[in-house]
Amino acid sequence: MEAHVKTHWPKSDLFVGAAAVFDWEVAKPKDQKIKKTTARDLSLDLRASTDILAEVGSTKKKSQRVVGFAADTQ
Repeated sequence: MEAHVKTHWPKSDLFVGAAAVFDWEVAKPKDQKIKKTTARDLSLDLRASTDILAEVGSTKKKSQRVVGFAADTQ
């Protein structure tokens, strides 16, 4: 999604988005499914995801408009 936004945002008039589609993402995604083995525990390393809405807001021109929605529970 981030790549598409970076491509299309500079030539757009309006961006409507949801804040933080996800806050964290897998640091090293696998190309294929991780199959179950005899071990039942799995640990994942996570990294903070890019805040696309914040990035769009910080790069907007005067002629562009940004509308964002957040649904935090805290």
